[in-house]
Order: sequence, then structure tokens, then C-alpha cells
Amino acid sequence: MICNEIKLWERACSRKRSVSRCIYQLTACIREQARSHIGFSAASWCAPVRSLHRHGRSSPP
Repeated sequence: MICNEIKLWERACSRKRSVSRCIYQLTACIREQARSHIGFSAASWCAPVRSLHRHGRSSPP
């Protein structure tokens, strides 16, 4: 019985390693995307609103 339990434990450990490797690969891809979007900010979304205020309008139409 002990030998069978050890084999099950070894298989579980190897599965855990492969799952953690897959998760690392997925998160590494997401980290790369986040790193490439660091320069993108919310200020670029506000540019059209600022241009309306420059033309003397107090509120957007």
C-alpha cells in the first residue's frame, strides 16, 4: 500500500509542476502585453474633451 501511495504522490507532483509551468507561460505573455502598454495613459482619451474647451464652449454639446 505504501508503494502505491508514493507512486500516486509522484504523479501528482509532476502534474503540479506542469500546471505551474503552463500558468507561468500564460502570465509571462500577459506581463509582456502590460509592459508594452505602459506608455498608454488615460490622458490620451481626454484629448478630444480638452479641445472642446479650448474653443470657448463651457460644456460639451
